[in-house]
Amino acid sequence: TSMMLMGKVFSSSSSSEILSFPRKSLVSSQSVHEWSQKYRGWHHHASHIIEPNPMIPDFEAIQMTDVPTVYQLPGDDLFYMSFIGFDGDGYQTFVAESSDLLHWGNIRLAMGYGDEGTFDHGGVVLGAYLYESYDVDAPRILK
Repeated sequence: TSMMLMGKVFSSSSSSEILSFPRKSLVSSQSVHEWSQKYRGWHHHASHIIEPNPMIPDFEAIQMTDVPTVYQLPGDDLFYMSFIGFDGDGYQTFVAESSDLLHWGNIRLAMGYGDEGTFDHGGVVLGAYLYESYDVDAPRILK
């Protein structure tokens, strides 16, 4: 068994052997330090942006949230965040709006439970977007 990671081939002698990677063979601490320099100085907010149980009208049973994804629409100054909510039975996708990335409102259902026999009967989640650019410095604007 072998695999390529960051331009290097790692191999094992049998398919049941677990490949292990020495830390120094992946990315050096210096490289991480240099790459992350421009992302330092941000402020940590102790509270959740979207609470685990956000008390969305008509969806009060939501008890856990996950996978927040922030994006913008072309020509729109608002930010949007999709996230999934779990109500004890299944998952549904919601969307919220913000003008400052700190205060989120207008939370509403984006994809919920479909009728019996339909693809989304047990709940669905929205998990991937097509952005104009995937560059780490680019704004997350949908295509």
